[in-house]
Amino acid sequence: VSVQSLAEYGIRIYPNPSDGKISINIPEDIKEFTIVINDITAKNIFETANNHVSELNLSGKGIYFISIHLDNKILTEKIIIQ
Repeated sequence: VSVQSLAEYGIRIYPNPSDGKISINIPEDIKEFTIVINDITAKNIFETANNHVSELNLSGKGIYFISIHLDNKILTEKIIIQ
């Protein structure tokens, strides 16, 4: 089993750690995808489909997981909000 990273798809999520404002850059050539953000308890706090979101504000310090669902794959990155 191989682990694929967001970078392999040209996806960038930054800064990390953050003060609550994060940018998500998904290349325009990726047409079908879903962005899901969960908190540490796995509670879904944000979800959008096929929306090239550029900036989000996460309130509350802690650890969050951003998952990008595409091509029958789920790519996940941990984000720390300070």
